[in-house]
Amino acid sequence: MVRRKCKYNEAFENSYPCVKKSKDNDVYKAYCTICRKDFSIQNKGKYDVQQHVLTKTHKDYAAASTSAKLNNFFARKDSTEELDSIRQEILWSYHNVNHNLSFRNMDCTSTLIKSSFDKKFSCGRTKSEALIKNVVGDWSENLLKANLDKTQFVVLSCDASNRKSTKLLPVLHYKLENKVVGFLADNAPLNFGSIKKKTSGNVHALLETNLDKNVLSIGCGAHILHNAICVAVSKTIPIDIENLVFKIYNHFSIFTVRTENLKNFCEFIGCQYEGLLYHSKTRFLSLMPCIEKILEIYEALKSFFLSEEHAPIQIVNFFNDKTSEMWLLFLQAQLQIFNEVITNIEIEEITGVEVSSRFFEESNKIKYFLLKQTMTYEEFEESFSYFYSRAKNHILDLEHITTDNHIFDTYRAIAKCIEEHVKEWEEKKESLIARWRFCERLFSIIKNYWTEEKSRLTVHTVEQVMKVKFNIKMTCMEFYHAIKDDINLLKKAKTSQKYVKL
Repeated sequence: MVRRKCKYNEAFENSYPCVKKSKDNDVYKAYCTICRKDFSIQNKGKYDVQQHVLTKTHKDYAAASTSAKLNNFFARKDSTEELDSIRQEILWSYHNVNHNLSFRNMDCTSTLIKSSFDKKFSCGRTKSEALIKNVVGDWSENLLKANLDKTQFVVLSCDASNRKSTKLLPVLHYKLENKVVGFLADNAPLNFGSIKKKTSGNVHALLETNLDKNVLSIGCGAHILHNAICVAVSKTIPIDIENLVFKIYNHFSIFTVRTENLKNFCEFIGCQYEGLLYHSKTRFLSLMPCIEKILEIYEALKSFFLSEEHAPIQIVNFFNDKTSEMWLLFLQAQLQIFNEVITNIEIEEITGVEVSSRFFEESNKIKYFLLKQTMTYEEFEESFSYFYSRAKNHILDLEHITTDNHIFDTYRAIAKCIEEHVKEWEEKKESLIARWRFCERLFSIIKNYWTEEKSRLTVHTVEQVMKVKFNIKMTCMEFYHAIKDDINLLKKAKTSQKYVKL
């Protein structure tokens, strides 16, 4: 006759608190927390547990455990010295991130502090990273949530970029779906649709569908201006200015001999040599400083290329053209106008209402003075006129980007609203602070922080570091005073939970 095996029963724990389920999930075994091992109960069940407790081995382990943990009977309070040490570790970890230092730097810093000031200070690379990821990062997120809870309206702001093969999509203002009043993003068809094709599959349309309410669409004014002057130049200027700037820069960038010869030409002509700048491929408006550098040494560059035997034919043709310098001067003046507009709309504290107002006011300033010269300037003058008309028309054609312009008129007349609604309207207006530059600035900070020397950083670590840098607008000393009395934060920093990998 086959005898049935006994299985583990949780009722055993009532009589023997040291007995738990098997660590191997074996129902025919039990685990002793004092001996720290499994033992069989398949023959007699509870009687096997009783026999195990009476063994000499179990009694010896129980006696040793009791004597070793006698201090558990007393409530232990954190000493002032221990809390000060934890505060210092958190402060130095924040200081490390606040000043864009590597976590590896803390290995050296911790050793220096320990040898020079505090013998008990211990906050190397691993602990510092853990404090930022799982303590300070979460604390900074709570600060953001607290601010979002206080406000009545929020704007969803997003952008995307790549880190090698990793897609990065930071969302700076999020959650609180019932408070969302606007969506701020680049003017890509994916976000808002396009002039020729207004579909319901773009992000803004889907957002309105999911939230079941109207959401203001706020495009990027800087990108609109970028596209405006790009279209105007490409359709009107008879030279490929971008390609020309690239070619001139590349002709000297890695050739020391050519650079020295150019310096000699500058000295001969009597102008001071200025290093040429590289034009960004992603920002047409970065052309202005490049053109300014070329104009500063224009005569020297002209003499250099016209005298060089194997100079690029495109550059030679450019300097042989009598109107070349005039085109550069014209572009410099127009780029200055557009850059001033961008400077005005990209200040930190500016609302979407103010951006809309300044944007269309500045578009009316795009005018030019007709050249009152001989008939040889007719073609030149006609191109000037066409340049401005193309730029202005491109701006005005983008009214679909901000489809709710009638609301801006309402805001301009806010003073006429009845008194009890003024505060609510003002809060909604302030929520439309135009922060296109925040997303782009975030990517710039990520690029500067996440360098090749810091290639071992994970996406989660970088995410927490960015939370700390963006949500905690404090100096190191201000941060210290903010956290020194936060007992919950100090307790979390003390426990081993901060090392848990997410």
